[in-house]
Amino acid sequence: DKHIKKQNCKAKEFTEIIQEGTKLLQCPVCDMKLKTKQGVKIHISIVHEGKKPHDCSFCNISFSLLGTLRNHIASKHGG
Repeated sequence: DKHIKKQNCKAKEFTEIIQEGTKLLQCPVCDMKLKTKQGVKIHISIVHEGKKPHDCSFCNISFSLLGTLRNHIASKHGG
């Protein structure tokens, strides 16, 4: 069977999928497949929980990803 039930540190279930020799972890909420447990955690936080922990210190806008915040600061605030 290609699906192996496992548990992450938050005790949510995810499915490990063997696909073309690569192990992928399926999000327990949707069909998204990621390579690492950390990737699944970040995906859940951003997509399903709507967390935006990175705040712009110039204009009070929040972003899910640090890279997106950096791009915003560079393009909007010249930094």
